[in-house]
Amino acid sequence: MSTVFCTDCAHECERVDGAVIGPELAGSQVWRCPDCPDSWARHIDAKDGPGEPPSGPETKAARVRLQRDRIEPLLEQAVRTEPGTRTLAQGRIVYWLAKQLGMEAEHAALGFMGIEQLRRAWVILGRASYAQILEAARNKQPRRHSEAA
Repeated sequence: MSTVFCTDCAHECERVDGAVIGPELAGSQVWRCPDCPDSWARHIDAKDGPGEPPSGPETKAARVRLQRDRIEPLLEQAVRTEPGTRTLAQGRIVYWLAKQLGMEAEHAALGFMGIEQLRRAWVILGRASYAQILEAARNKQPRRHSEAA
């Protein structure tokens, strides 16, 4: 079984019955952080770990805001540029963002980011255009975005 860590505090999580989170989760398995009482995620049997690591309300809310206010506008630009390519554009954005954050693309899905990575992503994506992301995808050499600019 793989080790699961909390995205809020980086401590190892424990697999428990969902009833410790709430009665609606009784009988299901969840990963819960022993140090962050609101940090949890459902256990998904297919992967021997959660689909997303446990995180608390602030981190979950930051993911929603980043998707809505930064990624969705880029996806709208993408569809205007290349109609019918939303899924491809999503992959390009994730890959490009991963390079900007200095991480592997498979770890750049929002559900795997902690609050500090989400804050950095907010700044980086706020300065990005889909044209830049598309150019980087075509060149396969993304330029690093300066957060200090």
